[in-house]
Amino acid sequence: MTIWLNLKAVFRLLLFLLWTGILLIIFLLALPFGGRLTVTKLWHKGCLAIFGIKLKLIGDISQQKPMLYVANHVSYLDINILGSLLNASFVSKAEVRQWPLFGWLSTLQNTVFINRRSREIKVQLKELSERVANNENLIIFPEGTSTDGKSVQPFKSSLFAICDLHPELSVQSIGIKYLGKKGQLLTDQERNQYAFYADFPFGAHFWGMLKGRGLFVEVSFSWVLTTATFANRKELASIAHNETDKFVR
Repeated sequence: MTIWLNLKAVFRLLLFLLWTGILLIIFLLALPFGGRLTVTKLWHKGCLAIFGIKLKLIGDISQQKPMLYVANHVSYLDINILGSLLNASFVSKAEVRQWPLFGWLSTLQNTVFINRRSREIKVQLKELSERVANNENLIIFPEGTSTDGKSVQPFKSSLFAICDLHPELSVQSIGIKYLGKKGQLLTDQERNQYAFYADFPFGAHFWGMLKGRGLFVEVSFSWVLTTATFANRKELASIAHNETDKFVR
């Protein structure tokens, strides 16, 4: 069994690297023609297939623009899941830029990297504001960290600061719920094979994920929240959290 699982992991890794190489060539060719999001969405979909992950969508993806999509955060796989569905750029913590391969790929996808402890926060907020003013959609994980996915931690209202600058910005909550291949609840061992949280070393976790049986993921979309209708960003963050949490439990 161990030999078979290692062979499966090797096969998936080779497929992943081959798929990434092919799509990178296509990406570079399409870049002058504005095909960045189209190619990256295709890459994400291919990665999900390679990793054995199937999605079930609940609710409707809003087509309003500009939109701030907010979701709970369980794993680096959330990037593939949401990236395959949404025409939007991620807002990520600065540390992700240093991740092997994934950090570089995130840069190619036009990710906005933020460091909330940095003096550069005003500059980073300006970049986000420019994206919104350009009618671009953004994706954030307002928990500020990843979890085991059993529940949703309170959303950090500081990550909704862009809403103060752009009351025209709409918000849609997204719940990501990891399940077994047949839709059953995961055991703790299965969950830890896919949920990337705490102090798991990335390389070992990624290798373990490649050995996995695969996932069935429910991706639920809430009704659209209009920033201007809320008294402040704390109230907005609280309502967005409640919407996401009810999808996950």
